[in-house]
Amino acid sequence: DYLADVLVRIAHETDVKKLTPHGWKAHFQAEVGERLRGAEKRLLGVYSAAGEVQGGVGDVQVGFKRRLRNFAQTLEALPSPGPGPGGPAC
Repeated sequence: DYLADVLVRIAHETDVKKLTPHGWKAHFQAEVGERLRGAEKRLLGVYSAAGEVQGGVGDVQVGFKRRLRNFAQTLEALPSPGPGPGGPAC
């Protein structure tokens, strides 16, 4: 959480002390934690609405992996392009 957030804040934060690990924890950790929990709830809501999960973050990861696997299978099932522009040269 710290490193990713500091990399964003470094462009506009004028007080360098707030960007140290201790300064960040005191000034920004709660805000970032709330944003992460909100994002987690939104992800859970999306996957729950799709009927893919019933639990927490681990289930979201399982749902995401399932969607990714389905996407890969869809790509594999597509017919390969013939010779010509964008197709194999052999």
